[in-house]
Amino acid sequence: MKNKTTSFWIQYLLISLFLVFGMFLGGALVGLLLSRWVVPESIIVSVFGLLLLPACFSLAMGGWIGFAIFKIVLRLFFDTIRFRSWQKAIQKAQKIKSPPGKLVLLLIPIAICLSWGAIIGLISPYSWFLVTAGYGALGFGYGLILFLLGTFGHLDVMFSEFFI
Repeated sequence: MKNKTTSFWIQYLLISLFLVFGMFLGGALVGLLLSRWVVPESIIVSVFGLLLLPACFSLAMGGWIGFAIFKIVLRLFFDTIRFRSWQKAIQKAQKIKSPPGKLVLLLIPIAICLSWGAIIGLISPYSWFLVTAGYGALGFGYGLILFLLGTFGHLDVMFSEFFI
């Protein structure tokens, strides 16, 4: 029976790592292609476009774990006051299965892509509003995929015992 459980976790780990690397590298490719389409003659914009979605991924993951730590510490503080016992608060905190605050995974890519779109819209031959809206939609789509991956536990592998 242990082999089936171990096999399941190895498959889950491999699928999760494939999805994480796919989001990271696929995001770089999408950012590069969009930047080359919006401002075709600029190499600097292409380089920043290549780094746009991987930066969104990295900052969203950092923001998520930072927000989760803040929220758990705050919850521990108020649960200690409510239960008047540190041990009961710790027991309640240990029941948390996944880091809270997954909405950060959606909001950070939207903010970064909207900001980048507003800057690129100034030098693009296309309409500023169209470029900003396009980058905002890209940030929303990328953030939504990150949010769903986090909700279904595929990003939790980054914080699991496999990497600690």
